[in-house]
Amino acid sequence: MREEIYLIGQISVDKEITYTWRQDVRTFFRQDLSINDNFEMIDPCDNEFNKISQNFDGAKGPDPHRLEVYKTKGIGLIVPKDRSYVARSTGCIANMNHYDKKKKMIGTLFELAWYYDNPEKCVIGVFEGDPTKDEHCHHPFVRETVDVWCQSHMEAAQLLRDYYNRGVN
Repeated sequence: MREEIYLIGQISVDKEITYTWRQDVRTFFRQDLSINDNFEMIDPCDNEFNKISQNFDGAKGPDPHRLEVYKTKGIGLIVPKDRSYVARSTGCIANMNHYDKKKKMIGTLFELAWYYDNPEKCVIGVFEGDPTKDEHCHHPFVRETVDVWCQSHMEAAQLLRDYYNRGVN
């Protein structure tokens, strides 16, 4: 069985890191030929909607309308799309770093709730710091859902490789 890992966490058109950490994980699994057949990464940023919405670190200047993305035609598809990704996945890397303080992490918390309803799926939390001192990470709902914490997304990727890679036949 191929592992399908959903890369959840904040997405902000203003913070490039919310895109690049996912690219780093995808590259890690794609480059290692001994594991790339065993894993598929589900990257919610790898679509046309997210590619055209980017304004990393204000490169296009300040965007006073950036939160109006939620008024975009078709935005109602995000919830069923993300829920279908949780259903399809065998687990996730949940990056709980709050990179853009102007944007809430509501979507990530919903995804964690859906994983809570599917305890057979692994949830690897990522937080650069002490998760017991963060208001989101230490919340009882999040603590009950996350199976293990890592300091970085690459540490999480390596943990997935170590525990879920079937090896070369």
